[in-house]
Amino acid sequence: MTALRALLSIPFVLATVAALSALSDHAAARCFGVPEEIGPAWYVHLNATTADGTRDGAEFGAAKGATEFFDDGLDIYEPDPGDRPISLFLRIGAGEITFVRVNVSVNDDFATTIWPLAFEYRGEGPTRILLEWSAADIALVPDSWTLIIRPVGIGPIDMRVESSVGVLGNPGVTSAWIYGKNVPSAVPPLSSEALAVAVVAYAALVAAALYLRARRRKRGQRDTLIETDRQGGESPRRP
Repeated sequence: MTALRALLSIPFVLATVAALSALSDHAAARCFGVPEEIGPAWYVHLNATTADGTRDGAEFGAAKGATEFFDDGLDIYEPDPGDRPISLFLRIGAGEITFVRVNVSVNDDFATTIWPLAFEYRGEGPTRILLEWSAADIALVPDSWTLIIRPVGIGPIDMRVESSVGVLGNPGVTSAWIYGKNVPSAVPPLSSEALAVAVVAYAALVAAALYLRARRRKRGQRDTLIETDRQGGESPRRP
């Protein structure tokens, strides 16, 4: 019986090992700090519109394996603004002077990150600038992310709750900051493959338990018949 139980436990052990190995590489890297290759990124589009309707756009996002520096294939330099009265861009670099102006900025997806944002107004006198972000893009950002935008002179704004903010633009560069905080669940979710394997493993375990129970019941009936025969009594009739 011991050998039989060990044999029946093999499918469950194999299925459990397969379920653990089916965890996504990304989840494993989060748990154990394993370096990752560049992975899929999410993006949020931004627009800055002046009072006369002139508009410029930029994008920020995050991807596993990205850095806070310029990453070829992810970050994109700001194009020549030409004669546009306003330019919206993000900064990549160490400070207010030594930085690169980019149209698309993708940072890593670790616990916290900051996207320095700015717009340059080349018109005369102050103007009202509407800074907007795509609600559709925000909806695609993983739920583990909190995104807060804070223009100069304005309090923090939850980008999941609001979709725009009005900013006073003076000639020159006006700064803003986007703060991101990524707090994934403590236990990474199973992938669909791992979940399927876990279901199969559970079914195999239940089947093994039912089989052993039936074997014990039959063995008990056999022992009863043997004991009755030894005592010389009449054996119970089988149905």
